[in-house]
Amino acid sequence: HLHDQDNSVIHVHDHAVTWGQLFNNIGWSIGTDFVQTDNGTIYREDAANKLHIYFNNQDYTGLTSIANRVIKDKDRLLVSYGNLDDATLAQEAKAVPSTAAANDASKDPATCASNEAASFSDRLHHLF
Repeated sequence: HLHDQDNSVIHVHDHAVTWGQLFNNIGWSIGTDFVQTDNGTIYREDAANKLHIYFNNQDYTGLTSIANRVIKDKDRLLVSYGNLDDATLAQEAKAVPSTAAANDASKDPATCASNEAASFSDRLHHLF
């Protein structure tokens, strides 16, 4: 989930959470050629526009969906849509904040206990 409407930091409570689960958590869905928002707007590839995926500064556009990829500490994801050239995409990817280490070390602004380890029963609950 996200905290304080900060879309540059993802807070993960378990080691097996995927990018698809995060998108579902915020009411969105993602595939290899589309993103659907919580209001039903679908951004689907067509002749003029592409769904661009940059993951940890690597271009994954058109290769595979990131939906089943497990979120790891310090991962960086850019999802961009449109008719964009490589230079623009590289610039956008570089602009994705690298604040994970600072956020890992800081106190969670919400009440979900970010610095506490999940119990075994909590982990089982999240699996099923």
